[in-house]
Order: sequence, then structure tokens, then C-alpha cells
Amino acid sequence: MTDWDSAPFLQGAHLPQDTMVASDEKGTANTADKTKAPVGLDDDEGALTSLPPGDEDFEKLVDSIGGHGPFQIFIWTVGFGTKASAACVFLFMSFAGATPGFWCAPSVTSAGNGSDVTEVEKERWRGAYNDSKEDLWKTCEVNGTTCSSFVFDDSMNTIVGEWWLVCDKKWVSTTITSVQMAGVLLGAMVAGQTADIWGRRKVCIAMLIGQFSFSLANAFSPDWIFFIVTRFGAGVSAGGYLVPYFSLTMEFTDVRWRAFLGAIPAWPVGSGLMALAAWLLHDWQYLGIAIACFTLPFLLAWWFMPESIRWLLVHGRVDEAQRNLARAAKVNGRLEPDENLTRKLASLELSKAKSARVYSFLDLFKTAELAKRSCSLFFVWFSSGAVYYFLAFGAENLSGNLYLNIFLLSIVEIPAMFLSAFLNNKIGRRWTAFLMYMSAGVCAVIVIILIQTGAPGVAINAMVVTSKLAMGGGWAAALVFSAENFPTVVRNIGYGACNVASRVGGIVAPQMVFIYTTQPSIPYAVVAVLMVGSSLLFLTMRETNDQALEDVITMPSSGSSKTHPVAMGTIQCSTRM
Repeated sequence: MTDWDSAPFLQGAHLPQDTMVASDEKGTANTADKTKAPVGLDDDEGALTSLPPGDEDFEKLVDSIGGHGPFQIFIWTVGFGTKASAACVFLFMSFAGATPGFWCAPSVTSAGNGSDVTEVEKERWRGAYNDSKEDLWKTCEVNGTTCSSFVFDDSMNTIVGEWWLVCDKKWVSTTITSVQMAGVLLGAMVAGQTADIWGRRKVCIAMLIGQFSFSLANAFSPDWIFFIVTRFGAGVSAGGYLVPYFSLTMEFTDVRWRAFLGAIPAWPVGSGLMALAAWLLHDWQYLGIAIACFTLPFLLAWWFMPESIRWLLVHGRVDEAQRNLARAAKVNGRLEPDENLTRKLASLELSKAKSARVYSFLDLFKTAELAKRSCSLFFVWFSSGAVYYFLAFGAENLSGNLYLNIFLLSIVEIPAMFLSAFLNNKIGRRWTAFLMYMSAGVCAVIVIILIQTGAPGVAINAMVVTSKLAMGGGWAAALVFSAENFPTVVRNIGYGACNVASRVGGIVAPQMVFIYTTQPSIPYAVVAVLMVGSSLLFLTMRETNDQALEDVITMPSSGSSKTHPVAMGTIQCSTRM
């Protein structure tokens, strides 16, 4: 969400060890040259007033090495460039699983290679199909006899034409996509745990090796059984990468520039590039190889990425942390930071890790109010995942050029992100999310009316793209709104649970695409219900814009409140998907 990808998944949270900073955080970046600046921030910058003890020292450390210099640009380029490659993996099936025009070929031998069908016959079938512009030729039987062989339009080569996944096998393509999205969910959960054990960098590299290997193997699948296995592996790898990379990129960036990271449109750019590559190649195998090649340079670059400083400090690897800091300072033209400050931070991080209470998923239901809020947000994120990926994977169901449809459904998210960021601060997170989700639902209702009345395909396409724009902008607002609605002590757990809900929605989405092939109005009716329902749920929750964040779970008890205290922190969220 898109993909929303950076939180630990349902694991015990030692907060505020990994604090979070809002992606639309206010403030402007001071780009003045501070090559010789001492450790610490200028008095007039005031960026540290809400940071927990220890985090203030950490932000000073980041500022001392240059929080937005050439070193950070390298990290951003590698981190978000790799995210763009993950978007290609996620949305690969929007092209590879598309069904080209096909014709029943009863004269073809059971061997199924179509060798005894003459070119004259093929051209006659293609000409009739192109003249009709309808699916009249996509039939599964002739004169009551079930077709055992098919001829496919060779203007594009997808897995459907490769293994004849039509008629009684038409369920295979969307099932493969659901299996891939199940892999995404598993990868995210595994990476959330292993990143705390082995480190963010190692997990990112391992996931990228998997993404490259499975994408390449996938392109040489001998049958759809092998294809489904490798798609699952690619999903695990891409989904796993999206969990640890964001916190690592954030750590080396000063607080004033973190809002910039939230505005980097890596996901829509990646999916747009995938559409462009599909248009140029017209072949699922070549596209799979291209995605693997796109991943490879970022995989190599990750070997030069630093490990998370906080992770190193918590695990007592102070010397390695100091070397990484010294390297960053050298690249940015700064002096090496004071090693005493690094050791002080190590002591603080270890102390926090030992003394912090471990919260669990069940704490999200500790009070009636928090339980209601949690369930509402889980529904919103499930709905968002289901609708987002239904619209993305359903590009083939729109009229016109498949490649253009995929491209438009991808790049429309870029203006949606900026519109959401603008409205978030103008009218608040709650009203922004409400209006955009409601707009997406209304567009879905209009699509149903257009389908039922036989309206031109271009009108339906326009409403679908508008719905995707509204939904994408609304999800961007919901990301920040959701994180801010969870108390600090359970924020990572709540945010991770929301991610799980969205991944489940992503598993359901391909089946909505399958239903569309027989009942085109039903999936859009589901979209309307999910989007309108989500928009109304936003109105039941409090506005969080310019409001103090809840740090503790308040337990009502005879007119008083029982709380679990924790240091104050700010929120930091990655982009979705």
C-alpha cells in the first residue's frame, strides 16, 4: 500500500525503542551548511522537544553526521529504489495473469501445440475477433462439444495462453495471485521477527536474494504448478523486504527531512515502470526476467548499506555502530562523532530494552474504547487492501489498452499522495480519510450503474481510475490517522495488526477479480460497501491532527484512571503497500 510496510507484526513491542514520526510532519528543512557544526541542534530548531530520553541524544548524533547529505541520498536511492522493484513483483500478475483473446480450435490435436492450425485459419479468427471488439470468440464449446484445444491471440503472451488457463481452468490465474499475496503476508510476519534477531540489513539482503532468485526462476517455469510455487516465494521475499527497510532509512535521516521520505512515490513509480516494461516486451517471461534484472543492482548496492545503528547498540556492537557513523560523517564531510556519545546511547538503549514492559496483541482490546477503535481500523485496512488490489489486478477487465490501464492505475497514486498530504493539514486526517473513502465508494456505485446501462467503456474506466485515486489518497491519510489513534505503548503492535488486515484483503482481492468475469457488478458493490463503511467508521474516531498523542492505555476505574506510563514519542510511518 501500498505497499504500508514498516511496522513489526504482532510481536512484543519494546517501546519507545523504535519511535515513529508522522509522514506529514510539519516543519521545513534547514539546508544551511553545517560541516563544522558541533554535536547538537541549533536552539531555534526545536525539533527535539517531543522525543523520549535517549532519542534526543540519538537525534543529536544523526545531526552531527549530517542528516540529509550524500550518505543519506545513497540510502534513500537504494531503499526506495528497491521498493519500486518490490512493486513490480507485487503487480506482475496484473499483466502475466491477463487473459488474451482466444478461440476454440477443435481441429487442433490433443498434443495442444496448435501446429495443425493453418496461418490462414488463425488470421481469419483474429480478423473476426478484431472486427467484433467483443468476447464472442472466447467460447469454451462449439455445438455442444467442449473445446480441448485453443488458439490464443499472440499480441501478448501471458501465463493464461502459455498453459491454456481458460474455461475449466480459468480459476488458476487468480488463485496464483492470491497465493502470491499470502506469501506477502507470511514474508512480512517472518521478517518482522527475524529483523530483530539478525538485523535489518541482513534480512533485507536475504529477502532481495529471494526476490531476485524467485523472479528469475519464475520466468522459466515449465508449468503452472512450478509457477505458483515461485510466485509464492517472490511474494514472501518482496513482502519481507518492505518491513525492515523503512526504519533503517529513517534512522540515518534527521527529523526535519523524514516528511520528505513519506512523500517519495516509489510504489507508483515502480508499478508504472512495470506497465511500461510489459508494453515493450509483451511477454510474461521477458517481463519476469526484466524484474529480476531491475532487482539485481539494488541487491548489489545493499551490500554497501549500513546496519541499523539502534539495532547494533541494543546488541552491544558499539564499535561497529561507531564505524558506520564515522563512514557516514566522512561521506557527508563531517567530523567523526564522539564515541562517548555512542557508548552513552548504547547504555540507554540496553537499559530501555531490559526495563520496558512487553505488550501483546491482546492489549489492543484492553478497554472497550481501544477495542472499538482497533476493530474499526482493522476493518478499514482490510477494506483498503481488498479494494486497492482488486482495482490493480483488475486492470484487464477495463476496456481499451491493457498496458495503458495498468499505467494509469499506477501513476494516479502520485497526485493522490500529494492531495492527501495537503488535505491532512487543512481539514484534518479524519475528514480527509472520510471524504476520500466516501468518494471511492460513490465512484464504485456509479461504475455499477454504468455497467448495468451499457455505458461506453471509457466512462467506466474514468470512474474506476477516479475511485483508485480517491482510495489511494484516503489510504495515505488513514496510515497516519491509524498510527496516531493507537497509544504509544501499543502503537507498533496496532499498526502491524492493521498491516496484517490489509494483507488479508490483498489475498481476497484476486477472487473479486475472478467474480467479475461472470458478475461484473458484484465486485464493485463490494467495493462500495467496504469504502462507504470505512468512511463512516472514521467519523466514530477522534481527530488527531494537532492533538497530543495518547501515550498510555487508560483504564477506567471508579472515576479515576489507571495507566501504563511510557515516555512521549512522535509518529513515523512509511508509505503503504
